[in-house]
Amino acid sequence: MCDNRKPLDEFYNASYESIDGKQSQCKKCFNEIQKLKVSKKPVKYREYGQKRRIEKADSIKSYRVKHRRTAKGHYTSLKASDKESGRNLLRITRDEFVEWYEMQEQVCHYCNITLENYLLVKSSLIKSASTAQNLTIDRKDSLKNYTADNIVFCMCLMQLCERVCI
Repeated sequence: MCDNRKPLDEFYNASYESIDGKQSQCKKCFNEIQKLKVSKKPVKYREYGQKRRIEKADSIKSYRVKHRRTAKGHYTSLKASDKESGRNLLRITRDEFVEWYEMQEQVCHYCNITLENYLLVKSSLIKSASTAQNLTIDRKDSLKNYTADNIVFCMCLMQLCERVCI
């Protein structure tokens, strides 16, 4: 531990009773201690993590589904997809996206189906489309980047039809 005086915001909140509600180590020292513990017994901590993920699988899945239905969650998915593809087409900041998202109706641009109706009928759609928990984001002009004036909500079945039929 560094034993230096630091502001309270450099300490994690304590999960136990403490005078100031903070842990005794600063965040940096706490993280170093945790890394050291894990490096000494990696198998133990890996197994513990796997066990916790299995035990909490339902609550984790529920949280992810709820998060994906928010503007920030949608942006996170879009950004991850863009990074994974390596195309680097995302040209809208998270704040710009959230502003755009909040101004839009939750309706597919191509077929006018609402999110609620989409979720009702998705189980009868083809298998790849039925896993979607939300309307997706599509570019109006696929030759242009993801920008506020070039994105729309879309039912993933419509994206699939676009790729196959056009």
